[in-house]
Amino acid sequence: MQFKVSWGDPHEPFRAFSRVFAAIAAAELASNFFIRSVPLAHYLIKPLIVLSLLALFLRQAGGLPRRVRSSMTAALLCSLAGDVLLMLPDRAGWAFPAGLGAFLLAQGSLIAAYTYRPQAPAAPGLLMRKPWILLFYLGYGLGLLGLLYPELGPLTIPVVAYATVLLSMSAAALSRWRQAPDASFGRVFMGSLLFVLSDSLIAIDRFGAEVLPIQGAKTWIMATYMAAQYLMVTGMLLDRQPRQAARS
Repeated sequence: MQFKVSWGDPHEPFRAFSRVFAAIAAAELASNFFIRSVPLAHYLIKPLIVLSLLALFLRQAGGLPRRVRSSMTAALLCSLAGDVLLMLPDRAGWAFPAGLGAFLLAQGSLIAAYTYRPQAPAAPGLLMRKPWILLFYLGYGLGLLGLLYPELGPLTIPVVAYATVLLSMSAAALSRWRQAPDASFGRVFMGSLLFVLSDSLIAIDRFGAEVLPIQGAKTWIMATYMAAQYLMVTGMLLDRQPRQAARS
């Protein structure tokens, strides 16, 4: 199996936006170093990550099927809600579960976007032909949950449910191999892996820091999250032309 990943034309249509997004990302990473002294900067900048991507998507998504547009829009709105909820002080213990729920809805919407096929493919998809690939996701999920389980407590079921949907989202991104243009597939799949990594770091930092401490966890979490969202949104926009049938 030849696994090719393309990032598209270097003269991509997102060049101007990419500069703006890079500036937002840099400001967000910088705000984490001053969050205690200047918390307002973090609260104002973090929502701009998804808001800017939502504006780009709504402006350029005209060539995508309606179901994909609506699913991606829902995913971004739920991500925005999750970002805001996870910024809130969690003294009462409800903000984290609520943020987790918002991102669970976001992952479900991404699955709907990634698995939609306007036409039946000419050949079975990658995961239908090679279902053993899913064992990698299963092994990763079990390993991570095994690390976190002793500290999950009442959040065990929500975290297990979210991890299942999160890994299913990445598998759905992988299922687009040869069902979408190479540049679109490459960005979306890499973005899905970075999303899994970002959320894994959140979980380890919150529940497993004593077992596996991560230096600069918040910086790594935000860097991987922002890259994930950028790649997934721009990747889907590169699929604006009608999809071709599966290639042998």
